[in-house]
Amino acid sequence: MDSAATNGSTPARRIVVVGGGIGGAETALTLAIGLPDADVTLVSRWGSIRLLPDLVYVPFGVSPRRIDVPVGELMPHGVRSLVAEVEHVDVHQRILQTSDGLVPYDVLVVAPGAEPRPGYHTSLRSLDDAHRLRGDLAALVADARQGERRTITIRAESDDSWTAPAVEMALLVGAFIRSRGLQDRIETMFITSDSCAFEWFGSQGEKLIESAFRRARVKLATGVPAGRFDELGGDLDIDFGALQPRAVSGLPGIGPSGWYEPDDHLRVAPDVFVVGDALRLPYRAGFATAWEARHVLRTLGGDIMRLGLSIDGIPADAVEYQMDLADSVLRARLPHAESLAHPFLGHDAEVSVSPGGRPDKLQGLVLHDRVLRWHDRLHDAPLAFRDVLRDREAASA
Repeated sequence: MDSAATNGSTPARRIVVVGGGIGGAETALTLAIGLPDADVTLVSRWGSIRLLPDLVYVPFGVSPRRIDVPVGELMPHGVRSLVAEVEHVDVHQRILQTSDGLVPYDVLVVAPGAEPRPGYHTSLRSLDDAHRLRGDLAALVADARQGERRTITIRAESDDSWTAPAVEMALLVGAFIRSRGLQDRIETMFITSDSCAFEWFGSQGEKLIESAFRRARVKLATGVPAGRFDELGGDLDIDFGALQPRAVSGLPGIGPSGWYEPDDHLRVAPDVFVVGDALRLPYRAGFATAWEARHVLRTLGGDIMRLGLSIDGIPADAVEYQMDLADSVLRARLPHAESLAHPFLGHDAEVSVSPGGRPDKLQGLVLHDRVLRWHDRLHDAPLAFRDVLRDREAASA
């Protein structure tokens, strides 16, 4: 007999989180800490949280390093783990069917993630893409050193993609080309359907990013209809608008857009939530994961102050995104984000630029604050890229 039933106490609320990526791990930790009386279990197909390399750096010769953090490292913070494949969700019976058997739940949170859509130009959605792009970029640089003129376009459609990685890629390409002294032979252009280079950080952020484009000598083509992108194609096209959500059998909530479209509390059914990259939101990044996890916590009656007054120096009720500008780091912070329907949409962020340094894309996440900060390799890639820019011997090879 259950001990809780024997002594008359209320059984712990069973919260099951599906997804072993950053979205699932961040949500599981947030709920376990913010709802200490709950029983939180993370169901993942792998025995570790897989942090893929930041792909924007790989094409420049930076070694890709995946970091695997055992899911057992979440246990001291109140998160149990189950390594299994999810086969079906029964939202009526409140049961998760897995390769390891049936898992009942009171609250279910699913972080399905997103995957590349086929049929696009040279994209940057996988490690294979990054390796292929490294070869293409090296060949184009070799042609330019022989006196040929070449064009690189970075394309960011606005319908289904968080365009920040595309902005970063364009700036890194521009900085790389300049470091090799080839800016007069290789033209770099950023193409977007949006009306400006990047619109989510408000007018101040827009000005700072456009200034970074000028420093990197990257041309801008804004307001371009998706159907006309090919008219501006170059010798090398890098596409950032090709994602689709991973569907989970039995999980409701996929709307006409093809993405999961929950209500304002991220619910797709009673006590069933969807978070992460599978949502129809214009951004897919660590700060969004942090906001979504805290939004679910508040909906379930938790207190975000249990996470601490600040996380990595960022107030617990705020979110922050950091963007690599190649010669500096842009920081965009939005206070009181947990009370908003969508961070950054229709709100001006507090935006600043710090010369030099390196970005921290996981800054302000509970996962980073409680578990990942001890893994030094998290920041290897941006630091290695700066070494590439300073490598004059390679520049003259």
